[in-house]
Amino acid sequence: MLKKTAALFISFASFIACNDGGLEVENIDFNGINISYCGILDLEEELLFKLNDRETLILELPNAFFTLEEKNREYTIPSAAQLTYRVFDDKVTSTYFCSLIPEINPKVVNSYDAVGGKLLVTSTLNSETDQYDYTIELQEVSFALNENERITNLSIEEFGALSFNAN
Repeated sequence: MLKKTAALFISFASFIACNDGGLEVENIDFNGINISYCGILDLEEELLFKLNDRETLILELPNAFFTLEEKNREYTIPSAAQLTYRVFDDKVTSTYFCSLIPEINPKVVNSYDAVGGKLLVTSTLNSETDQYDYTIELQEVSFALNENERITNLSIEEFGALSFNAN
């Protein structure tokens, strides 16, 4: 009986020691949430983000990412584009990203940088609207907080869709 009690106590102590009390992320799911950006969307846009209450998914794009041509492209993350998942201590809005003077609240609780994955971009000319429609997808994305903490249970497939006038 004493051995069982000691084993139970050690198991419980190990469980508590592994949990720092912070937010544990089990799943990241931004599918169905619209893309946000600052100001008027144009071809020079380099920062796209998705807001989900206290969470954000931030996509930083290289210069001249959007072009007015029909094309399928594939980029590697993080070498060609940066993807970051952040958890805040309170609800976050687009003002956090778009202010000239950055807000001090809400505060970032955790920031996970993507350490691998693919960014797939399809652009097509919509002859009815005379716009180029872009579909942005993510594949095989893996995030890391540090060497010991990774998020791999992801439900991220679509990042979203955008359109630009052809003229």
